[in-house]
Amino acid sequence: MGPERDLPAGLAVHAEQSLQGALLAPGLIDCHTHLVYGGRRAHEAELRLQGASYEDIARAGGGISSTVVPPAPLAKPICCAAPGAAPTP
Repeated sequence: MGPERDLPAGLAVHAEQSLQGALLAPGLIDCHTHLVYGGRRAHEAELRLQGASYEDIARAGGGISSTVVPPAPLAKPICCAAPGAAPTP
């Protein structure tokens, strides 16, 4: 995208398409990671190397959904209070 004069030497435009005002974003990749997660999935990399698909892993109980389950209920409530304050029942 841009003026033809900005093409590197040796490259040429072979065809043009009208986008009729639409946005073109080639190669847009949303690379990101989640620093806080609720489980470990490192073993899934080995499964992928062995040919398992993400769908195969999910059907076997793995995948992203296996790390987003709510934590088990706490045995007793956790409360923040000023030092010396009476605990909340």
